[in-house]
Amino acid sequence: MTARLIEAMPSVHVLGVDRDPVLLRIAQEIWANDPRVGFEQADLRDARWQERHGGGQFDAVVTAASLHWFEPDDLAGLYRAIASILVPGGLFLNLDWIPIARAPALQRLCDESMRAWQQQMTPQRVGSASPWQEWWALVLADPDLAAETRARHAMRLPRPAEFFADEDWHRSALTAVGFAEVAVIRRSLSSAIIAARRTDQPGSASLVDAPTS
Repeated sequence: MTARLIEAMPSVHVLGVDRDPVLLRIAQEIWANDPRVGFEQADLRDARWQERHGGGQFDAVVTAASLHWFEPDDLAGLYRAIASILVPGGLFLNLDWIPIARAPALQRLCDESMRAWQQQMTPQRVGSASPWQEWWALVLADPDLAAETRARHAMRLPRPAEFFADEDWHRSALTAVGFAEVAVIRRSLSSAIIAARRTDQPGSASLVDAPTS
């Protein structure tokens, strides 16, 4: 995602945030020689990260395939925090599994199509780990990441139940904390991008041209 942002907007400055020391180390090594990219370890459920970046410092916040790990109350609180750190008129973009609202038959068709696509792309292997599990096994066994792996285990990161809110839930939660416009701007079956624009900005901005922090 960082690479695509920089490719689209070469003057961009990106701050990546994650609480996992292993993932942060990997990202830091990838972007070590690019002054436009920095990283910070933080738990987004903790208000201290918001205090460090409050006051409208960011032009945009972009997330991908991560917010479904938040409980509903935590996600609503995170949306409030994101609104507070964005400049007036700032943008929030979230790519995730976002079910269609108020259309159960269409959603069932989407789920069936997605399962068929996943089986085609990654044939099921009885008794075998998924590609994602295999990737994590390799990463956590890497001796170069031993210190970060020990730190990760010491944190005892919880694995909450996944919360896949539909588009209406996201729209309601985002408008409740000060976003003026909220819409799904792209969808492929149940995978969707929801965009929100913070209030208090005259005119409009292109998603491609809008500066991002």
